[in-house]
Amino acid sequence: MGLPPYLASTSSLRGNYLTGRSTWTPTAAMPSAFYWPLLVPCAPSGLRRQLTSSLGPSKWEQQLIERRQKKTTQSIKHNYWKNMKVAKYIFITLCLSACASTGVRQIDLDSWIGQPVVALETHPVFLTMTAVKTVASDGTQIWNYVNGANLGGCTGGGSVYRNTIDYASYSKFSQCMQRFAACNNIFYIKNGVVQRYAPIGTGGARCYTNESAQPHFRGSANIN
Repeated sequence: MGLPPYLASTSSLRGNYLTGRSTWTPTAAMPSAFYWPLLVPCAPSGLRRQLTSSLGPSKWEQQLIERRQKKTTQSIKHNYWKNMKVAKYIFITLCLSACASTGVRQIDLDSWIGQPVVALETHPVFLTMTAVKTVASDGTQIWNYVNGANLGGCTGGGSVYRNTIDYASYSKFSQCMQRFAACNNIFYIKNGVVQRYAPIGTGGARCYTNESAQPHFRGSANIN
């Protein structure tokens, strides 16, 4: 079997078959390089793959690549919005937790109900605050432990702190306090027992409580 005139070969012949070490090259006599694997079906498979790859992907390979790219893009978008939802839920949870931790806790308010007044008089946190005291018409004592600054304009030069003031003077003091940022820790006391504890913020201030506001607290704390 002879070789076609347009093929050059450096291979050896074994019988009538070409060896796997053959080196084939297309020549100008060929109509197009695209026909190389078809014209020489017996060419080494490695050479056919090399030539086909050098000619670029076929149409169906290009379509496959585009479908994969589209699928990858969709997957990235899906994961992005999924992660955004998770981040949103985490942010909301953290905000709610922060609000809960910096607000007034009902458990702290309830802990004072039924406590003797001596627990309030000796409490380490409320001892650091000045108290304005008055008495309601039914005999209920109202003790307001004020946590705030620059309150001189409402205290009458400090006179409201010296003794229990009448209810009219206390009302005047409360109205004046609306202009100052402070937390008014108001305790209602009757027959030597605390009936209720109500923290009230004024002047845009927000009250908050934690375990240090409970009657049995005897540790150290920082007051803002």
